[in-house]
Amino acid sequence: MKTLLVISARYKSFFCVGKSPTDTSIRKIIQHIYGQAKKVRGVDNVIVATDDQRLFDAVAGFGGKAVIISPHHSSEAGKLIEVAAAYQADLYVNIQGNELLFNPNDIESLINGMEKELSVAVGTLCRKIGFKRASSPNTVKVVLSKNEDALYFSHALIPHNADGNVVVSYLENIHIYAYRKDALERCAALNSSILEQTEGLEQLRLISSGIPIRVFLARQMSCEDCADEHVELFHDITNRRNTLVPSIKDRLAQVRLVITDVDGVLTDGKLYFTECGEAIKVFNVKDGLGIHFLIKNKIQVAVLSGRDSAPLRNRINELGISLFILGSTDKAAACLKLMEKAGVSPEQTIFIGDDSIDLPGYSVCGLAVAVADAPQYIRDQVDYVLLANGGEGAFRELADAILTAQHKSDVFERFFRVSRGNGAQAGLE
Repeated sequence: MKTLLVISARYKSFFCVGKSPTDTSIRKIIQHIYGQAKKVRGVDNVIVATDDQRLFDAVAGFGGKAVIISPHHSSEAGKLIEVAAAYQADLYVNIQGNELLFNPNDIESLINGMEKELSVAVGTLCRKIGFKRASSPNTVKVVLSKNEDALYFSHALIPHNADGNVVVSYLENIHIYAYRKDALERCAALNSSILEQTEGLEQLRLISSGIPIRVFLARQMSCEDCADEHVELFHDITNRRNTLVPSIKDRLAQVRLVITDVDGVLTDGKLYFTECGEAIKVFNVKDGLGIHFLIKNKIQVAVLSGRDSAPLRNRINELGISLFILGSTDKAAACLKLMEKAGVSPEQTIFIGDDSIDLPGYSVCGLAVAVADAPQYIRDQVDYVLLANGGEGAFRELADAILTAQHKSDVFERFFRVSRGNGAQAGLE
């Protein structure tokens, strides 16, 4: 069985906002991952799939193999299909570029398991974890059937110990997946499912469509597994993570235009219908206030939506927004047009969205921002993920961050001093 190991490496995943990937530590990280992948026995080739020429050059610099792929894929399977066009194989194993401390032996176990059980179309890895790690929403948990197929993946604590008197074994999903060629084509053709959108986990797209995922047990990670070189790399990543916040703040300080999607950002993405069958969308007043603050402080706000409706136009008018493009599905072209109208550069522009249709818009704007409930593959491809969900104050959170970065946070105090006074007077009228 010919096996290709693909390392998915996005430039933004390396915590290097505003820095060059030729930087020593960035090169060390990708070279380390590549070196670990080369240790996996039974693999015919190792390829780095990246959407950025700078990372491609970094890989070429240490003699590795890389390929440039489109930045607009909405799934990992889609990325692998593009790689498969150039590199034929029977089995494609995908490693996320931020999986720093994977064990080559575990990937061998995954490949061997797929070779022994030819009926298994998709496989992944898991490891046993304790309650503390399982309790974190940042850890993706998986529960298995008797034949060790995945029943469900979740950021929530699963299984739920209802009575509290059962000894529960928690399993963490390791984001390394193996696809047979025919299964890869099927997976790439799937549309996003409700479960995927709810949890923000792409693997639920497969389960929802009836494609089982076999889960193989990996070793438990311990401190002894971390060699000195690993510890050094972890320090590199931690330092970059710490410098990411001021980098983002510096870029927020330059913002002169915010382009926002509507459904899933200014609204919760739901449609409500009256008895007459009229569709209604619910907007959050906090977001409206955030837009008001930005415009008052000479930061332009533009609305971009694939839909057009009278209620939406009324809301745009109420908010005092003069820049908008409605009914457009080409979000990259629309963003560029809005930037031209606003007289700003991409570096001065933020695009805030929530789903795969927004990916082209992200690609042409200086800062890409997603709401908290965006799917995982969207959150992985943006510069900044908000804490609030769409329609629940996400835009207001972004507006506050921009004004704070531009040393204009006193606008909040001025507004609330005035509104409290007016509110007291209004209550008497």
